Amino acid sequence: MRKSSAVIAVLVGLALVSTTFAGANYFAPSAVSRMANSFPTNIPGGILFSAAIQVLDQNSASLAPASWLLLGAFVVWRGRVRAEWMQFGFDSDVFQLFVTSRGARTRLRMLSALSAPKYRLQLARELSLTWRVVDRHIAIMSRYGLVDTQAEYGRITVYSATDRGKLLAHLVSAL
Repeated sequence: MRKSSAVIAVLVGLALVSTTFAGANYFAPSAVSRMANSFPTNIPGGILFSAAIQVLDQNSASLAPASWLLLGAFVVWRGRVRAEWMQFGFDSDVFQLFVTSRGARTRLRMLSALSAPKYRLQLARELSLTWRVVDRHIAIMSRYGLVDTQAEYGRITVYSATDRGKLLAHLVSAL
């Protein structure tokens, strides 16, 4: 599950639970208090659960609208970032590649380092990576047209970021 999906799931859960507690407090205020006080505290997590119910019981009237507003703001922000991303011609695969997936920071560091042409060993030394890691990330970025071969001298290949790659590095750093 991606981080943004996990955040949305947590926010939806919080909004639903707090709204349920707010409704229960409105229609049957004593029932929630009884539930919080009658929960057994001698079982593992019992004290924590009882405390959580008491917090929700006391704060659900303000927590419910706040959690729904927070969820809405997050969804709007996510949509704006995606729209800005699409405006520059990058699809969701590139977004995942540079923002949410494993190795995204390494690819971004490599893309920034390739603003000037470099060969694999230079990149590996500059970024403290192995040449195999550099090779794998270069291959991935080449597939998306973000890195291009500048020159080849025998077995040494010089790479540089394309204009699209430089634009992407700037866009990600602005996030």
